[in-house]
Amino acid sequence: MTDDVIFDLVIIGAGISGLAAASAAHKTGQHVVVIDKGRRIGGRLSTRRADGFTFNHGAQFVTAKGDAFSAVLHAAETAGALARWQIADDKTAFAGSPTMRDLPVFMGQGLDIRQDMEIASIMPHPLTGTNNNGLCLTDKNGTNLLTRKLIVTAPAPQTARLLRDIEPAMAALADTALYAPCWTAMYGFDAMPIMPTLPIRNRDCAIGWAGLEQTRPHADQHYPAITIQASADWSQHWIEASKDEVIAALFDTLASETGVELPRPVMSAAHRWLYAKVIRPATIDTSIAPHGITNAGRSIAIAGDWLGGARVEHAYDSGLAAINALSI
Repeated sequence: MTDDVIFDLVIIGAGISGLAAASAAHKTGQHVVVIDKGRRIGGRLSTRRADGFTFNHGAQFVTAKGDAFSAVLHAAETAGALARWQIADDKTAFAGSPTMRDLPVFMGQGLDIRQDMEIASIMPHPLTGTNNNGLCLTDKNGTNLLTRKLIVTAPAPQTARLLRDIEPAMAALADTALYAPCWTAMYGFDAMPIMPTLPIRNRDCAIGWAGLEQTRPHADQHYPAITIQASADWSQHWIEASKDEVIAALFDTLASETGVELPRPVMSAAHRWLYAKVIRPATIDTSIAPHGITNAGRSIAIAGDWLGGARVEHAYDSGLAAINALSI
């Protein structure tokens, strides 16, 4: 099945880089659509609700150094989607208000975003009534989308798989990026646990982050909940462990590292982020290279934090760079 619409731009991935690119293109009047295989936008700016509990189980906060992303964060703060959070004596950041998912929701306002749509192939395709060839994207259900230009913002390994046939040099570039994984465990309680000062932040221990959800600014949490994110080394060592093993191990580790006896949780869950943090960005610092020019002209670009660094701002900046590279 093929959609009769020919898009000016299709963006794969509704994370921060995809939303940044889509917003920039939308403001210029381009007919743009964002597609994502997940059920929620935001990528690693993620929130899970279960059994009355709320867990911010992806990125815990955001910061900005450059003017462009700073403007977005301040606009989101004004709109009530972000709030300032003193996460350490010498560090203030922004947290989603009331959840981290609220930032991507704010950024996605007014955009055409289609979810539960996973692309299986990308092929050159002639476009009727145009001087240039376009692209045909086919999802796993056989639905086709036709577009003049494309930005792929998936994690590097997924980008490499999508572009291996149509843009092998771009795929090879994506192959150069490396990630550290992260196991996240979530615990809900029927009584407030007595805890030391949170959040815990220590990259050198098994627990890289531990936070009581109620302590987040403007939290809408009604029941006590703790989110633990393991360090990169611990997560790599436990990469093939089961969720139950991770839940038990991180619960015991938190108790031993804090010296407190926690009540038994009434619910628990775990999530494994395979592509949690970029530890080696791709070997160039641009979102499109000379080998990013297809036979149809400059029609494909790539974006993502893996092109610049581990911070959310890197993802945002790469989305804007991809738009500039395509001259949209």
